[in-house]
Amino acid sequence: MKPDVELNPLNALYAHKALISLAFQLLAVFVPVEVLRQGAPLSTALLFPLAAFLVRGLLAWPGSAAVSRLGYRRSMAAAYFLFLPAFLALRSLELTASTVALAAVLIGIGESLHDIAIRSDFADLTAEQDSDSASARLHSIPKISSVVGPILGGFLLSFYGFGLLVVVSAVLLLVAALPLLRLGRNRPENFSFMSFASSRTKSEEDIFLQRGIILCAGVYIFPIFVFKFVAGELEVGGVRSLGALASVAFGLAVDRVVSRYGRRKVISFGAVVSALFMFVKPHLFSTYAVFAASFVGGLALSTYFIPLYSWMADRGRSQVPEYFGYRQMLVSTGGVLLSGTAILLLDFLQDLAVLRYSMYAAGIASVFVAVVAWLEVESD
Repeated sequence: MKPDVELNPLNALYAHKALISLAFQLLAVFVPVEVLRQGAPLSTALLFPLAAFLVRGLLAWPGSAAVSRLGYRRSMAAAYFLFLPAFLALRSLELTASTVALAAVLIGIGESLHDIAIRSDFADLTAEQDSDSASARLHSIPKISSVVGPILGGFLLSFYGFGLLVVVSAVLLLVAALPLLRLGRNRPENFSFMSFASSRTKSEEDIFLQRGIILCAGVYIFPIFVFKFVAGELEVGGVRSLGALASVAFGLAVDRVVSRYGRRKVISFGAVVSALFMFVKPHLFSTYAVFAASFVGGLALSTYFIPLYSWMADRGRSQVPEYFGYRQMLVSTGGVLLSGTAILLLDFLQDLAVLRYSMYAAGIASVFVAVVAWLEVESD
């Protein structure tokens, strides 16, 4: 009997993305949490995102060049030679500042290959499809993993410890490699990062930079706030899972919403609402309030991010690896700015104040995205 869904290259890419997202969603947010559980200061916990974002930013240009030379599938496979040692270090070594930095550097190098490769392959495979619909699927299918991963990670960390959490994540990482066997050996015909970067507009640079700030706040800053000042590991997982659940819900309806209201209105409205919740969330100390804000905030985030991603991808389809390398460089710079500034402020301010100011910065970044989108995105 023929299966309902053939594992063609695009479906294989979705499957790989879903599985590898599950592996990292299980682990990534809980590395800083485990550092704090072991009694280390907040600055050590924030070293993990800082090092990962810094390496990704520095390697964006050589990483996109490597993807161009190796091809997409080989680049994704090569990342495993960095991900697995990082997981091994987290499992085997004491979580000191040097261990956290080492794991973050290895993961950052791997992501500089993997992220550019998978996004480039996706752009090539969906070149003839509706970009909003395709982007919604790429965003929503892995988000299902993001619903399951954090809450499962919180459960494993709470009841079985960090060691088992890393082992389960590593096993999932290996399983995620299997769909890569169904991908072709696609690669771009030519590569010129500098000529591409020099031709981009200021609005693209600004949006990517703000996206990095928002990403760092959502993945690291707010979960750390929840762990330190609201509840425990399970609640950290719940916050991340509820935000992802909202993203899945909107991702399935994005076609109809964008068709009815247009990209510009949807992006601007979603970014403003998302900014509002960025300002509110670090003042909530009730578990139920944090959960509710995470769900609604996740819905607002996906409301603008999916159409924004497809709009930006449309502008970079002619030079795919260059575009995603350029994107990675700027997004990572935003993450470095937020996490690095937070670490510096810890010398002068209390932990709660630093986490709040970091969330405020993400809120301002969301407002900036709304303004740029209103000015730059074509009215449908």
